[in-house]
Amino acid sequence: MWAGDINASQSIIGSGPGLDSNVMLGQVLSAEANTQHNSNYILNGYYSGDLNLDGRNIFAGPGNDSNLLLGNILSHPLNVANAANYIISGGLRWQ
Repeated sequence: MWAGDINASQSIIGSGPGLDSNVMLGQVLSAEANTQHNSNYILNGYYSGDLNLDGRNIFAGPGNDSNLLLGNILSHPLNVANAANYIISGGLRWQ
């Protein structure tokens, strides 16, 4: 299982339309305590944008969750070109 399908679209997209990091950025920017709407604000809690499950949603800055999203895309075994715009398709299938 690959971390990163933040918007529950059955795909992980790091670049282009429908990218998952938009949800992460939206959560951080709209946090009630983020009065300055800083993209490097740390939102505490287990939200869908907390990809490494450390209880901190970080879009930009050290230890951010965005790097995990991009790292999963770049290191996916079917992404033979190591393209940042590669889309990981699939998801959990319920029987």
